[in-house]
Amino acid sequence: MGFISKQTLIIGVGLLGSSIGLALSKHKLAQRIVGIGRRVESLEIAKKMGAIEEYSLNFQDYARESDFIVICAPVKTSIKILQELYPLISPGTTITDVCSTKISICSVANSLWAQNCPFIGSHPIAGSEKFGPEYGRHDFYENSICFIEKKSNANKESQQKVFDFWSSLGAKVIEIYPDIHDLFLCYSSHLPHVLASTLATIVRRKGVSREFIGKGFIDTTRIAESRPELWTDISLTNKNNLIKSISEVIEQLEEFKKALENEDENIIYDFFRKGSDSRKQLLEK
Repeated sequence: MGFISKQTLIIGVGLLGSSIGLALSKHKLAQRIVGIGRRVESLEIAKKMGAIEEYSLNFQDYARESDFIVICAPVKTSIKILQELYPLISPGTTITDVCSTKISICSVANSLWAQNCPFIGSHPIAGSEKFGPEYGRHDFYENSICFIEKKSNANKESQQKVFDFWSSLGAKVIEIYPDIHDLFLCYSSHLPHVLASTLATIVRRKGVSREFIGKGFIDTTRIAESRPELWTDISLTNKNNLIKSISEVIEQLEEFKKALENEDENIIYDFFRKGSDSRKQLLEK
């Protein structure tokens, strides 16, 4: 049947939230779109863009009348919002999110609703180092991947509605268990952010000037410009996987360092060959 909503409530109308609102509006998927935020200035921008029709600083004013709620905030903030939504929503309401880690928020949801859970976690793999509603686009999620939570205690209608929601925005939807999601995303997203920030910081400390900065460094460190508060949140809510992955990087670098000290040309060559081959395989080249 596809996604349709009488009133969609978007809590957090930044880049991701405004892009959701713009897509819903363009495809006429929601009769009414309400935005919630902390700053009137940002909400006004979202409204002028057509991402939302009205707004408030308090989601409590609109939660009960909304049949679909999307939480677009960092994980810890999203958890607090979810806990506050618990006594407010009406029967038949579906809730989802866009958080980059899933175990924490999904576990809280499952403790609130042991059975027939209306919260289905989501993580659209679409983003940018830019943020703010002014960067929102109606086609932001088209041809992206969106992971949604797989679980046995889900409200079946909510599960289908979240699936249809992301599909309607143009995403390819994949169901996945939260622990598998957090493990794989640690290595493909969270660890790279740590490494990009590390590299940018080290090079800056060495006083390297702009004329020495080439495309390789720019490409490698682009994601270091992402929001610090967001990545602090992601790191802490996926800390066990991240600690293990950092240890693996340190081990690899120690092996490379030892090969350099020993001038072991074969090991050094093999290090770069494995890296090249691995990237080609990962990107299916």
